[in-house]
Amino acid sequence: MKPYLKAYLTGMAALLVFSCGKEDVKPEPEAEPLILKAEKGVVPVTINEDGNEATIEFDTQKSFAVVDVETALKWEFTTDASAEEWCSVEYLGDGLKIAVATNNTSELRQTRIAITNSGEEKAAINISQKGVVGETEFIISQNEVDIPDNGGSIVLHVMTNLESWTAETTSEASWLTVTSDAVNNTITLSAKENSDSDAKKVILKVKGLKNDQEIVAKEIPITLWEPSLVFEYTTTSNNTKITLPLYGELDLKISWGDTKEFSYIPVKATIKSTEDMKNSLSHDYETPGTYTVRIQGAIQGLVGLTPDTSSPLKQSNLTAIRSWGCNKYKIIYYAFASSQIETLPTDKYAAFSNLVGGEWMFAYCTSLKAVTSGLFTHMTKTQNFDNTFNECSKLESVPEDLFATNTKVTSFASCFCGTNLTAVPASLFSSCPDVESFSFTFSDCPKLTSVPRNLFEKNTKVTNFRSTFEKTGLTSIPEDIFATCPLVTTFNSVLWKSKITAVPAGLFRNNPLVTDFSQAFNSTLITSLPSGLFTNNPEAVNFQSLCYKCTSLETIPAGLFDKCTKATSFNQVFNGCLALKAIPAGLFDKCPLVTNLEKAFKDCKAIVSIPKGLLRPCAAAQSFEYVFSGCEALTTIPEDLFPASGINFDYAFSRCKALTIIPTGLFSENLAATSFYGTFENCVLLEGESPYSVIDGEKVHLYDRDGTKRGFAKAIGSRCFYKCTGLTDYSTMPSDWK
Repeated sequence: MKPYLKAYLTGMAALLVFSCGKEDVKPEPEAEPLILKAEKGVVPVTINEDGNEATIEFDTQKSFAVVDVETALKWEFTTDASAEEWCSVEYLGDGLKIAVATNNTSELRQTRIAITNSGEEKAAINISQKGVVGETEFIISQNEVDIPDNGGSIVLHVMTNLESWTAETTSEASWLTVTSDAVNNTITLSAKENSDSDAKKVILKVKGLKNDQEIVAKEIPITLWEPSLVFEYTTTSNNTKITLPLYGELDLKISWGDTKEFSYIPVKATIKSTEDMKNSLSHDYETPGTYTVRIQGAIQGLVGLTPDTSSPLKQSNLTAIRSWGCNKYKIIYYAFASSQIETLPTDKYAAFSNLVGGEWMFAYCTSLKAVTSGLFTHMTKTQNFDNTFNECSKLESVPEDLFATNTKVTSFASCFCGTNLTAVPASLFSSCPDVESFSFTFSDCPKLTSVPRNLFEKNTKVTNFRSTFEKTGLTSIPEDIFATCPLVTTFNSVLWKSKITAVPAGLFRNNPLVTDFSQAFNSTLITSLPSGLFTNNPEAVNFQSLCYKCTSLETIPAGLFDKCTKATSFNQVFNGCLALKAIPAGLFDKCPLVTNLEKAFKDCKAIVSIPKGLLRPCAAAQSFEYVFSGCEALTTIPEDLFPASGINFDYAFSRCKALTIIPTGLFSENLAATSFYGTFENCVLLEGESPYSVIDGEKVHLYDRDGTKRGFAKAIGSRCFYKCTGLTDYSTMPSDWK
């Protein structure tokens, strides 16, 4: 109930117990206003201009209305005891619910409810109910009947002065059984569950005899709802509010499932934000229990994350979805975040047939354990399933035909990211020939230890395998898993932080267009790389962090990058490979376009030596920052290591604690070099003289490059030789260089 008036009226509510309610709050000053408010409902409700008098006029049928009392005052209400038999009042905390029974008499019923503060009347509600008029021989307790799609029985009460009467439908209705009881004056309507996609309608005709002539009392429309959208909510505490994740232009009947007899509330609203949902689609359940909510009517979408919020609407009390109904949804997006649903029903009535995207449909359904076959059968227009089950952390399995009819899908990006899948059916994607992206599809699936070799056999148009198996539990990868995907351009992070221990030699054999292998094996458990791994990848450009933190990697094959003549980046390519003992000679000989080798062998703590001319072919590279930093076992450096293009050597050999000597001509060709920050920092065993060049018979050390020496740029080298006290020229160096 909001702090302002909202009156909901229905002709289907059960009678409520007549009572007197009080609000137990501290008295407020007399100046505090007390105002009644209402919105127009099915039964006329009128509030005067001063807001202190409401008038409700009921028809002969049982019904109810809700009137809010807007005030901070302590208030109570009193009623006329003589009206208890036909009128009941329920205290709602911030308003009153007034219910009337059917009036079978010809008398006009009237009563008055006084709302008082400290004994003084502040407002009043005038109630009247019409009586039977004229020559009417029949009164039926309902003028029209709605039966929920799951069927069931509804009892109509008949008031008549005729000695005999009958009730029957005006046309054949095999779904409905009509039982008349003239003794007790009741009609029982028993309907079967509606298994069709349309509502069923029929007219009930009640008739009797008077003066030997047939009297038709009334024709009552009966509607068996079309299959509804059905949610199940479970509450564990009193006064729990839930909000439905419905979106767009709505014209609905909602049965909240908390009345003894079937009843519903009409809702017509435009929902564009989470706030709209909370205002129009919220309901309070007074007591703990499990409630079935049935929703009938036009719904554009099921949405839990709207542009006005940064996090999805939480559905923590939603324990089940029983039916998707017959609506043709245009969008389903983040609708069930944080719900407790464990399974999903099939889309029996093609409610998903108009969806062109399946992105984030069931994201963050953290209790979801299984998906039923046929869930996406009617999503034949859908073009992507991006993030569909993202962070469904308990989802363990999916049926092999889950995407069997989704032939237009082009992307499964992050579809199962963060799930608990233990296996993947081999034919899961076999009906989706147009897929271009499997980016992050199985990322962060720690229980997934293996995948079938033909998983992508039919996906010949794929270009993107970025992070597909990132942070999975994979211990191995089939050699031909990518064999039928010749258009792939990226394997960026494809196996990052997986548990694989070996790389098959032919893993990328049929992928000639790949440009990006960055982080492909980052933080895996591999011990070696096979010879010829990149032989058929001539377009490869990026090998950044290829084997970053592969702490078990011991060997690199010679010629590993020989066919990758377009490569430009080897940034951190073997950074953190603690067990790597040797670098093959000529590793970069065929890579003249390389521009980035920063941290390439940083923290390779087992490397003892560097091959001659290792980096010299990389004539376009300018920065060698941290390139061998932390190589604690390194004892020697070849003099011809760097190309003349190098200008940045910051921390290039810092923390090389076993290094004993620096070739004097190491940087002689690097005339344009400007930066030597910490280059040999903490190389504590260094001996001999620091690097220098001889110009016109004069030694020019790194720290002598002040911009005035012929051919040399001005160099800066703060802490370049920090703690290198064994160098013979250490004492003569400028203080900022040591």
